[in-house]
Amino acid sequence: MESNIVPSASDDGFTPTQGMQQVQNAIEFVETHVLQPDVQPMQATAKLMADQAAAMMIQDMRSFLQGNEQVLTLAISKAIAMILAGDPQGEKALKQIEGFMEKLPAFATSIGTAASGIVTEFNGSASTDNDAG
Repeated sequence: MESNIVPSASDDGFTPTQGMQQVQNAIEFVETHVLQPDVQPMQATAKLMADQAAAMMIQDMRSFLQGNEQVLTLAISKAIAMILAGDPQGEKALKQIEGFMEKLPAFATSIGTAASGIVTEFNGSASTDNDAG
């Protein structure tokens, strides 16, 4: 795969600027050292998009859990206030909150597994380079 976006000096006397030459050098470096010789540009783009999709899934999960943390903090404090006020519904509320919180790790694990599956499907193996944080 040969890319030549910067005309050479022999093309109508054109001399590329230093910045244009650096871009051309970067493209050539990526083509020869980063992309595998048998990888087509579309395949490389698909891999990048799969990695991005997986990272976005993890970030969405993180945002969801942080939002739940805020809501649950309020719910727990309300339930404790009810218990301290002698309301028997406070104990029931705490039990329901506990049941919900027990399900959160399974949810987070399923999202992580799905994100890993996407990366594995497109890259051929799980990528350890993804850092969602």
